[in-house]
Amino acid sequence: VCKPCASPPQYSYVKWLLKRPERDIKDTCTGLKRTFLVRSKGIKNKLGVKSPLHASPRVIATLVVASITLFQLGVELITVYPQIRQAMQLLSVNGTSDIPLIQHSKTLLTVLDAGFYVSFSLSSIFMVFYVLAIFIGYRKDLEKMQRGDYTFLPMKLRKSLNDNLVAASLRYSGAQIVYLIWCYLLLLLIAWMACIAIAYIVVLPLMGNVPFWFFNPVLIFLPLMLMNFGFMKLQIFLSRRFFLQDFSVMMPKGLRTQKALALDNIKVFNILSFFMFFFHVIIGVVGCLNRIMIGLAIGLISLARLDRCMLPMGFEKYDKGYSTYLGMLMLEVHHRNPVASVFCNELLVSNREKGCANVLLAPANNIQGNVEPISQKYRRICRKWAKLYTLINNPSVRRSYVDRKSECSIEHVEIAM
Repeated sequence: VCKPCASPPQYSYVKWLLKRPERDIKDTCTGLKRTFLVRSKGIKNKLGVKSPLHASPRVIATLVVASITLFQLGVELITVYPQIRQAMQLLSVNGTSDIPLIQHSKTLLTVLDAGFYVSFSLSSIFMVFYVLAIFIGYRKDLEKMQRGDYTFLPMKLRKSLNDNLVAASLRYSGAQIVYLIWCYLLLLLIAWMACIAIAYIVVLPLMGNVPFWFFNPVLIFLPLMLMNFGFMKLQIFLSRRFFLQDFSVMMPKGLRTQKALALDNIKVFNILSFFMFFFHVIIGVVGCLNRIMIGLAIGLISLARLDRCMLPMGFEKYDKGYSTYLGMLMLEVHHRNPVASVFCNELLVSNREKGCANVLLAPANNIQGNVEPISQKYRRICRKWAKLYTLINNPSVRRSYVDRKSECSIEHVEIAM
């Protein structure tokens, strides 16, 4: 008995693909029920749970183990920190008798406590949604590849050797867990440092607990940032009001109109761009710092997202985490594709029902007494049927065939059964 190639969930997914599209919700119901169904449908589309596609047990096990590991790590951190805090408090009290220094030590310990618990709470909540986002991204990528859409894959990694893909797939589970642990620790550390910086630069100077010169960075960078923001808005207003021609075109989403991308006052535009050159150099300092900070923040947040490449286009192969994810995905698509598995299973079942499952095992005698394998006989029958179908549907070929084979016409073609 042949082992089935497809599982019941894979059959359910293929049936879901072949069913008729659902009617529009606007035509089926109205009122509050319609609003609820529209909202729920939108949420399902965003989460990627619209289809009954079953994820790989390996991916589910990896994310479950990662969640348990992160939970244990969080429990250890919340247990160890009070002990470290108590030791720091004893050192600050017994180490000196200076009252102002003791007061500053108490302020520092208070800031450390508040920063730790705030950063721990935010990091833990973030990691819960982070694991869910990884699973949703995996489902969406898997559905794309099973539909034959490989456009989101980098060309260099798409053409990787098969042995490299298999080796990268072996590293996926361990890499995903380790990346999640490092992401959690780094998020906690950076958030803790950010809370301490905000407390000493903004909160404590305004409360009078530290000297006011701690507030100087805010007084320096805040006007620059406001000036940069206001200047960008002014440029957008001038471009819309004076530089673009007054011809309306549809926006990319097709909901509203905008002015066409055609300059009206080209000379004024060139003069303004020349005279604003030096001002843009000064404002560019703030833009550069802004780009660096945004890049660091996105890189830190995307550290454990192996389904997203952290490197720019053309350097994807140097991101080892992304390579392991693609190797796992390619291997799963080739071995757990529901459509291919159901097709192979139906082929085996149909052959077994027709008695052709073991066509290579038993020979058969023909009229002349020669031994002819059943597989050759089956192929000969298929070729004759294909020839008959071609002759019936192509009159020109049929006339040429009859001219060459005058002793046999299309009405006398025999098909062996």
